Amino acid sequence: MEINGALTASSLSNVVLTNSAFYYNVYWQINGELNVGANSAFRGTALVNGAISLANGSSMTGRVLTKAGAVLLDANTIDIGLGPPLPIEIISFTGKCEKQNVLLKWTTATEINNDYFLIARSSNGVTWEVIGKMDGAGNSITRSEYKFIDTHHTGEAIYYRLSQTDFDGQMAYSSVIAIENCEEDGVSLSIYPNPVNETLYLDFTGEKKGVASIEVFNSLGRKVCHVDGYQSAIDVSGYPEGLHFVYVDLGSRVVTTKFVLKK
Repeated sequence: MEINGALTASSLSNVVLTNSAFYYNVYWQINGELNVGANSAFRGTALVNGAISLANGSSMTGRVLTKAGAVLLDANTIDIGLGPPLPIEIISFTGKCEKQNVLLKWTTATEINNDYFLIARSSNGVTWEVIGKMDGAGNSITRSEYKFIDTHHTGEAIYYRLSQTDFDGQMAYSSVIAIENCEEDGVSLSIYPNPVNETLYLDFTGEKKGVASIEVFNSLGRKVCHVDGYQSAIDVSGYPEGLHFVYVDLGSRVVTTKFVLKK
């Protein structure tokens, strides 16, 4: 908000932010003095071309900056905050085969300032191709569920990740998940999180009773884990850091994928 002159907030006044606004993205450009009355509450970042005066008992959530003039304080409370909170809290991101397609699902517990998601695919975990875009919930404190179907999956081992972009253009990435293959029999293996530091979770799509064993090998080809039958979680906290490979033995075939352990 730009004010071509001085701004005075009377005593016992209160700046109320509406429409999901937050103090850290509200800016006041004041081409004059800023006077906040006694026992008032002011919010946002004030860029002032003049003196700043906060009367007794007034509070400021945000910042007050002046290019010219004095700053007068009198028993005030000023809270600059910790900046914007994490934009989203993703509680799950999974993928599974549906015939020759890949169904991706993710769930968020909360979202703040979330504009949209980009879904990206990679064959090597290094070079990524954006294959879809979905609008976010903006600001939400309730559980939100999303799904996306990749209909152009080649049947080869593939990796997926999400990128999330705020309304102000800031971007963050999800963990990476791996899908081994999508054949007509619907057998697939995905793992998460990746990278992992403690517990690796396996999502196997197929007849779990048909799994003979699960084995994990490190990058040197040394077996570090052997489990008879199927289990959905493996404690990898005691393994050395680096690249590892998971082998699910189905008797007639072996489904493989890989993960990175970081501590």
